[in-house]
Amino acid sequence: MHEATGNQLETLLADGGACRNDWLMQFQADLLDRPVLRCRTLELSALGAAFAAGLGCGLWRSTDDIAGIVSAHDTFRPQLAVSERRRLGQRWNAAVASVKAFAPAAGSPGTPGGELLAARGVTDVASNAPPNETGK
Repeated sequence: MHEATGNQLETLLADGGACRNDWLMQFQADLLDRPVLRCRTLELSALGAAFAAGLGCGLWRSTDDIAGIVSAHDTFRPQLAVSERRRLGQRWNAAVASVKAFAPAAGSPGTPGGELLAARGVTDVASNAPPNETGK
């Protein structure tokens, strides 16, 4: 993440359905070598929408009024040895590279969902680059 953003990640805040998996949360903490905080309110997107609606209709005056409503976090702290973290990180990077190398161009005959991707302007599923202005 540091390479992608240029910012140092201190802590990962996680929410959503996958957060129910304690093993996944611990694995992320181990691989990132950073604490992972999981809000005990797992569906924060819905809660955020409710907060926005409450702010909009005047139920709360500011975000300060709702700051204490969100429940506490469960914390997952890194536990892996440095050598094991490096080994697993290298395997992860190799797996991502192999998937990118395998991915066919969107819209190729016989590509599952290829026509749909092409219709949405996605021309290269192996690239992380966003479509340009022309949608290609």
